Formats: sequence, C-alpha cells, structure tokens
Amino acid sequence: MMRDRFPLFAVVPVLLVGLGAGCEELAEAPGRSLTDVEAARLAEHLLGKAGIRKGLCSVLGAADGKLALHIVRKSDFLVDVREARAEAVAAAQRTVDVEGLWVKRIIVAKGPLDRLGYADGTIDLVAAAELKSSDLAGLKPSEIVRVLRPRGKAVLGCRNGLKDAVTIDRLKQHFGPRAKVSKDRFGVWAEMVKSVPEGVDSWSHWEKGPENNPVSTDSTVRPPYLIQWLDRPYFVAMPVVTTAAGGRTFLALGNITHHPREWATLYTLIARNGYNGRVLWQRKLPEGYMVHRSAFVAAEDVFTLIDGDRALELDAETGRELGEIRIPGLREEWKWMARVADRLFVLSGKDYRMQTVRSRNWGAGWWWTGMSRGYKAERVPWCWGTTITAIDLKTRKVLWTHKEENPIDARAMVAGGGSVFFYSPNSRVGCLDGATGSLSWTNTDPEISKLIEQPGQGLQGHPGFRSTCAGLYTPNAVLFQVQNRMNVTALSTKDGTLLWHRKKTIQRPNLIYVDGQVIGALGSWGNHLALDPVTGKTLTDLKFAKYGCVRLTANPNALFTRGEGVLRYDRKSRKVDRLTAVRPGCNDGVITANGLLYVGPWFCDCNLSLIGTAALCSAGDLPVRRADAGRLETGPGKSENVEPLPVTPGDWPTYRASNRRSASSAAAVPTAATMLWHVHPEAPTQPTPPTAVGELVFLAGDDGKVRAVDAESGKTRWSHPTGGPIRIGPTIWQGRAYVGSADGWVYALEARTGRLLWRFRAAPAERRIMVYGALSSTWPVNSGVLVHDGTAYAAAGLADFCGTHVCALDAVTGKRQWQNSDTGPLDGKLGNGVSVQGNLTAADGRLLLAGGNQISPAAYELGSGKFTPPRKVTLKPGANRGQEVAVFRDRCLLFGGRLMYSPTEQVTSSAYFTVRRDQKEFRLLTGRVPPAWNDRTFLCVHGRGGPVCYDADRVEELIRKGFPPLPPGKKSYGRRCLIQDLPKGSARWAVSGRRATISLALAKNAALVVDESYPARTPSTCNLSALALTDGRALWRYQLPSRALPGGLLVDRRGRVVVALEDGGLVCYGSKP
Repeated sequence: MMRDRFPLFAVVPVLLVGLGAGCEELAEAPGRSLTDVEAARLAEHLLGKAGIRKGLCSVLGAADGKLALHIVRKSDFLVDVREARAEAVAAAQRTVDVEGLWVKRIIVAKGPLDRLGYADGTIDLVAAAELKSSDLAGLKPSEIVRVLRPRGKAVLGCRNGLKDAVTIDRLKQHFGPRAKVSKDRFGVWAEMVKSVPEGVDSWSHWEKGPENNPVSTDSTVRPPYLIQWLDRPYFVAMPVVTTAAGGRTFLALGNITHHPREWATLYTLIARNGYNGRVLWQRKLPEGYMVHRSAFVAAEDVFTLIDGDRALELDAETGRELGEIRIPGLREEWKWMARVADRLFVLSGKDYRMQTVRSRNWGAGWWWTGMSRGYKAERVPWCWGTTITAIDLKTRKVLWTHKEENPIDARAMVAGGGSVFFYSPNSRVGCLDGATGSLSWTNTDPEISKLIEQPGQGLQGHPGFRSTCAGLYTPNAVLFQVQNRMNVTALSTKDGTLLWHRKKTIQRPNLIYVDGQVIGALGSWGNHLALDPVTGKTLTDLKFAKYGCVRLTANPNALFTRGEGVLRYDRKSRKVDRLTAVRPGCNDGVITANGLLYVGPWFCDCNLSLIGTAALCSAGDLPVRRADAGRLETGPGKSENVEPLPVTPGDWPTYRASNRRSASSAAAVPTAATMLWHVHPEAPTQPTPPTAVGELVFLAGDDGKVRAVDAESGKTRWSHPTGGPIRIGPTIWQGRAYVGSADGWVYALEARTGRLLWRFRAAPAERRIMVYGALSSTWPVNSGVLVHDGTAYAAAGLADFCGTHVCALDAVTGKRQWQNSDTGPLDGKLGNGVSVQGNLTAADGRLLLAGGNQISPAAYELGSGKFTPPRKVTLKPGANRGQEVAVFRDRCLLFGGRLMYSPTEQVTSSAYFTVRRDQKEFRLLTGRVPPAWNDRTFLCVHGRGGPVCYDADRVEELIRKGFPPLPPGKKSYGRRCLIQDLPKGSARWAVSGRRATISLALAKNAALVVDESYPARTPSTCNLSALALTDGRALWRYQLPSRALPGGLLVDRRGRVVVALEDGGLVCYGSKP
C-alpha cells in the first residue's frame, strides 16, 4: 500500500447548518429509502457541513443514487460514487443517468472502500451517509487521508432511518481524536479536515517572491513523476503569468494572439484548484492590460491584482471582490507591486494601454515580428513609473512615498533584505529602506547605466520577451539583466558600488540564486554557469543549456528549464534528464508549488505529446499489480452465447472501416440522395467516429456511453455506460462490440442488445485524475480495441513516463493472453518512451500503436507482445506524434495527423503524415486529415485544401521510389513531402476552392468528402459531398445541420452515409426505400 505522505487530520469544530423554513429531520424508519425531497435535504445538509461546493466529491456507498444526484444538483461538484456491490452500482447508475449528467458530472463505479481509486491529494470532499458498522472495517482513515487534498474535508456517517446503522460510539472508536464526532437531526457524523503537509511552498509573485528569484523551497515533490491533472485550454494568449498559493493556481493571459485559436483567452484570469485542476472561477482583465509584470500577489485566501490606479482584492476560492487598495490622491497606473509580510510596495506612473493583437495567421508556430506595438522600440513604452509607495496592509495607510524625477524601470524593481531597489536608466540606481522609505544609497555613476543599457550584439537566440524581469536580489548583490542588452551588472546591496559585470552570450540568461551562487545561461554555448555573486567568477559549469525563452526555475532537488520537453538538472547528482511528453510554458517555466510541478500552458506548436496545462506529482509507491486478480469481470449470462451479427465486405465494423484503417467500403452510394434522419443527443456530447454493421450504427462519446442506433430510423436501440470518456468508436466482431474507456477498462458487449459480456482493466491500478475536464484513469484506454484472429488488443496509458500497458485478450472470454508494461519509460530516470497517443493497426505479424513524439508507431509482436524499438530514444523528440496509424498496400505504414489531445477544429497545426516502407521513411502529406484508399484509388488532402484523387498504383510507386538521393552537404529533406514530387497532371482529379476538408471516405462508386468554410466560421458551413471516382464531379451535396466531427464519416452496407456531428448528433443520407 502507498504510505501516508501527509499528516492525518486537523480537528475542526462541527458546523451544524440549518436548512431554513420547512426543513425537518429525517424520520426514524429503519430500512426505508429516502424520498427525493429527503435526499435533497440531506445533500444540502452534508454540503453545508463540508463548506465546499466545487471540485471533486467522492461518495462512498451508492444506495439508490438519489443522494449523489442531489449533491450534483446543489453544487458544482463532479461526483464519483464508489460502491462494492454490483447490483447497487447498476441501480444507482439508472437513477443518476439523467439530464446528460453521466460522466460529465457524476459517475457510479464498482470499487472497494479499502483502496479508493484516486490519485493522492485529489479529492475535495469525501462523503458517506449510509455507513453501517460492518463498513468501518474496510474504511481506513489513512486511505481517506491519502485521497483528500490538503484542506479537503470528509463528512462520514449514517443518516437516520437505516438498519444496522453505525453508531456515534463506533465512529468515535474508529476515527478517534482525528475527527469531531456528533449527532444531529439528520444522523451521526465524523468530520475531518486534511492538514497541509510540511515542506509545501507557494509561488506568490510572477518571479516566485518579491526578490525575483524563481526558486521554490517546496521539498515534497521528487522524481519519478506521475500526472496529477491535465486541463484546457490547449493554446492560450501570450504573455502568461502563473502564481500559486493556498492549494490554488492563478493563470493570467495577456494581449497577444498569433492565431484565431487563442482569441477566446485574451485578457483572461483563471483560478484553479491546484490539486485536481478544476476551474474555480474566471475573470476577464481590462482590454489593454499588461500581464507580464509583477501585477499579482497570491496568498492563502486572497488574490490581489493591479487594476489601473488601484489593487483589487479577490476571494481566492470564489473570485468575489473583497475590496480595493488605493493610494489617496494618486491617479496614476500601478506598474509594479510586491508584498513583503504586511507591507505592499507599489511603483506607479503614466497610464499605458497595451495593443491587443488578434492575428488571423493560419500557419504553424509564431514569430517575434507579431508582437504588440512598442515591442521593437529602443525603449519599451509600458513599464515606466516615477513614484514608489509603501502601504500597511493591516491599516491600509500609506507608510511612505518616494518620487524620482526620471522614469523607473518596473522590470528591474526588486525587494529583499528589508530594502526596495530601483533602477532609473541614465539616472541612477537606488536602495530604499523598506520600513521608512529613506534612501539608503544611490549610484549615479553614468558608467553603470551604460553597462546595463549597452545594446546586445552577437547574442544567440531570438529577442525573447522584452517584458522579462530584469532585477534579482541576493543578500550581497543586486543584479540587473535587461532583455536585449549586453551585460549582466552586479551592485553591492550594502552601498551600491559596482561589484562586477559580465557579457551575455545569449539573449536570456535568466539568472537565479541558489545555494549562495548565481546560476544562469552565461557560458559560450548558452550553457549554465554557477557564479560567485560578489565577484562574478565562474565556480562551476553545469554543462546544460536551454531551449528558447523558457526561464530557469528551481526547487530544493532540481533546476528546470526547456530541454526539449522538461529539462531537469538534479542538484545532487549533477545529471540532466528530460521529460519529452510535456514542455514548460515559455514565460513560466516549471513552477513548484502546492507540493506539485506545474508546466504549461502553450501558445506554440512544439512536438509535444500533451498540451494544455499539466500538474505533476511524485509517483510514490503506487501499487501496480501485474496479476489478473480482480481485473477481469464478467457480465450476466455466458460470454460465448451472443446473438449473431455477421460482418460483410460492405460493413464498416471498426475505426476507419478496417484494421488497415483504409476508410473505404465495398458498398455503393446512391447517385442521388436525401437526408433520411437526423438525431440529437440528450445533451451535447463529443462523439467518437461511428461504426456500422448490418442495420445498426454504433458510436460512443465523451459522456462514457456506448450506443447502438437503428440505421433505418436513427432511433437508439441500446446504450451502455462506462466510467469515462471514449475516444475511438466500437469495434464489431462476431456479434460483439468492443470499446476502450478512459476509466482504464476494455469492455465487450453483445452488439445486438448491449449486454455486458466482460470487462478487463487494462490499467495496472485504479488511479483516477482529472484529464481535460473529465475524471479519467491515469492509464485510459484511448487506443480503441483492435480484434485480429480472435484476439482483442488494446493499450492503456497517457504519457510515457506514467507507464504504457499494451495487452492481448481472448476476444470471447476476455482472458489475458499477454501484457507488455515495459515500453513507457524506456530511457532516462524520468522515463521517455512509448505513449498511448492514437489508434492500433496490425501488419506483418506486428501490432502497431500510435506512440507519441518519441517512438511512433510502436511495434509489438502479435503473438507475444515482444517490443523492439525502431530507433534509439533520444533526448529530443523525433517521432511523428499524430494519432493515426494505418497500413497501405501491405508494406507501407502511414502514420501521423492530428494530435490526439488537441482541438477538433481546423486550428493551426504542424501535423503531417509519414510513410514508412522497407525501413525508409518520408513525409507523404501535410495536414490533419488521414487519406482513404482501396485497391484502385487513393484519396487525400494536402494541407488545408480540397480532396485530390490518385490511382493507388501511382502512389505506391511513388512511395517505393522515395526521394532521390540528397545532394552533397544536405542532411535531410526538411518538410518536403513525397506527394509534392508527383508531376502536374498526375492526379485523377482534384477539387480546389476556399473549403477545408475535414473527413474523407471511399465507397465503391464515389468519394465522400466533408469540408467546411475556411477559415472556420460560426454557425457551421460544413458540407457533405459525394464525388464521382472517375472525374470528381459532384453527384450530390448537402449542407450539414451543424459542424461535423473530423473523421466521423462512414458508409454502411446499404450505401447510406452517416456523419457524426460535433454536438453528438448523427445525420444519415441515402436513397429512400
């Protein structure tokens, strides 16, 4: 079992919350179920006792599901119900599966109480209202402690009216002094609050603290790491500042976007629960707000931000305005603020509004020429003030004011050692006593300003963010490192005399102060050096460099920067390792706070497997079982006995029609078609691409449900719930439907009825976390299920460093044939290797998995699971990270396309498709849309254009020949694509115009194309077209009711065309009988 890494509980007073008029106690009627009204009252009572209404709630014991349902309705919780009895799980699932709540807001899952299936420190509230004395034996207080996040609460007990209910004496005996036990008119309760572990630190300012030294003292997080949570937005406006305190994070997003995909995040402040990533509140910042500065102070319960000529104080948990801080008589804009104990220091000056940049660029990446107005000026216009003020935060009175005649650079403002330091270019550097505001010293030597302001020449790298912090406090020296300037300059903190100066070698050395040394990228090749802060002499060459503009940060055991991915320099062993699945955000770097590492978010298109914002935790000693005990569960009846559902060549029984993922059907579509039906989901749902066999269409979605729909009418035949989102639709084989769910399980259902045949936990353990807004296993089965020769194959995992688990199961019984759990962490202490980043296919006796940015496709022997890496795992990602892997003409592997965890919209992307044949590998196409093919035709799209049709033989010959030999001196073909080498006129036909293709499929007689207006518009202008294979002429075309799901297109055996829509709907076109 995992050891308890946190203190147990702090005892808190019992909070008895009345429910107002009409509230009455629960009647004593042993054995009676709750009415809806009683369940609602009890839910309100428990929420009142907890004092929390947002985040993750674990309810122990399902009963009939009414209580959990009313907790959802009366709060903003995502509720996960744990119940050991299968029959109670089924009954509760029926109760709560209403209003589109399933998976989105509530889950009921089978699981024991002695081992709760959550990551450490994840749950906000653990509640139980129907505990019996017999339940306490399996309900360990230490297990409650493990899953609760610091400051999280548990309310455990039994309501009135139950037989064999736990008594107040048994609660006292079981939980002891850890809890406050009481009885009220609703029942008996034990209430507990988890203490904050020792060693946890906050990140209160943009550069960690007022000293501008981004070094955390948080000692609780160490490698190896696991993902604690992941969340959107995938891409954000820039620049970015993150602060963290009190178990929360605060993300401020700035004024510049380089693509339309980021527009919605301009001037946005997002507060999150730091332990599970749930958004607590959001707030828009004023238009023109400058984010990248010391404008925010995060504290335990209050978040303070600059708002023009004042500071606003917000409740850190709710975002509610608590008050404001003003300087009497001052009408200038606050440029900088820093908090030291109960004092707030402020620099103010003339108001300046930042230019808002809403770029319409649709190309990959971004560029420094697209920055806001003033960025290229000799002196940037946004950071200048003349008045420094100190405020007592207890009395709100001004303690002192200091004014300068010449402008002060807010980027260089820094406080430390009881002093406030300022720099006024071409005037002086000064030090103020923090208590009195008196001038301790000044240095007016013009040579100092010359050194600090000397323009950079010959510096490596791009210009970087000119808003970057320029001052660093150390006990003996204050250092200045202005962006795009030539020197680092150190002055004595005692008297301001020049101690030393040193030329930079790169634009952004990003100095920090650690263990009495100054560390920064000052070596000849951008390598990091440790310097004596008083003399500037080099003490040590750390022998690692950084990529781009990501700042250097640190905690007690490591230094962090960008590497590619997360570069970690171990302070004890002095060795470098990397995590290549994720990457630090450009402005923030890696932030250590709340006992976690925070990385992201991004505004670029770097080769990452996971994007958005991520939190990493220590892996600890999570129990991972490789045995089969408890992993295979069977449903009612025999799994061998199912109603037949034969598959014919015209069916579409699996993802992209076949195990080769060709997206083609032997059925012919009508030459004239009409809409046959259009069905809507009960609530908006992101669907999977559908499949179809016979008269049934199958699909699933991010609501965790598998569905079968009547292909003639669109009516739902059956629906079966799973415990997490589903990304790849059902595979149909011999009357069975197979799916993999984000809950970590593989499900086999009877295809005609939806009856559960069996389910197998592919994940090595139950460990649930928040992944992009949904509760998910750390090892979701997002590969889909491939059935080949009677064996069902699936892969569970999220990121390589967390582990990747590929398994082969008997397709009839679910019994495991083999499992490979050794290909996640293949290289390095932090674990780089294969991630589960897309679908499966099979070729040449091998199972092939889209494996992320290090190894893709990853190949396993079908019979044994043996893995042989195709190449060495490198420190820099080199594989095509796209989610598609397919087989063309037996010998050609096609892989790439859209990143699995990314927007479905046609946003900017560096996606492309690679072809591999006989160990030779080339780029074939650019873009996110996979091609479709059959024996005679190869249908594709290059980039964001229209469909192009080739003879399949011509494409195979092109792949066989490959590129001509490289000319002397050239090492690679760069981004050149093979398809571009075909001479003009090689295509059978092509469709041009201002439409972006998002889905392709082939029927016997036609090409099916879904496209949309480009750039994408709202409302949707998606069209479905059937084009003649001979010449590309339109047979028919329809505008779809709403935006289509990319790849959500199929042809069934009767030639009906079914399109999945992004809102979860389905629409079908064909000829009427």
